[in-house]
Amino acid sequence: QMTEMQGLMRRFEGYLYDCTREISHYNECTLVLGKEQCTLQRNKLVACQAAMQRNMVAVTNACGKEHAKFTECMASSGPVNDAATQGNMCVSELSLFVDCAGRVMVARVDKGEAYAQ
Repeated sequence: QMTEMQGLMRRFEGYLYDCTREISHYNECTLVLGKEQCTLQRNKLVACQAAMQRNMVAVTNACGKEHAKFTECMASSGPVNDAATQGNMCVSELSLFVDCAGRVMVARVDKGEAYAQ
């Protein structure tokens, strides 16, 4: 059963595509054909990673306050044996950060800024 914390983390990861498909295509190409034959796949991977970095910067810039509150909560909750228990104590702070990230990414998609160029 997924905890609320895990659900929020999964939602956050969904907002920020990690280029899994491009990594896979490049790896498959290099295994079958060799690196020199995979320029197109490599260029797509590089472009995807650059877009991912721009998205992370945009989220960090727009949601720094929310992220700091979550980090402070995690640090101030004291030593807890179980990371999931510690995380569940800070669900509301994480939720605010994830909501902010979602708003940033929706705006970036609307403006055509979220994906590789």
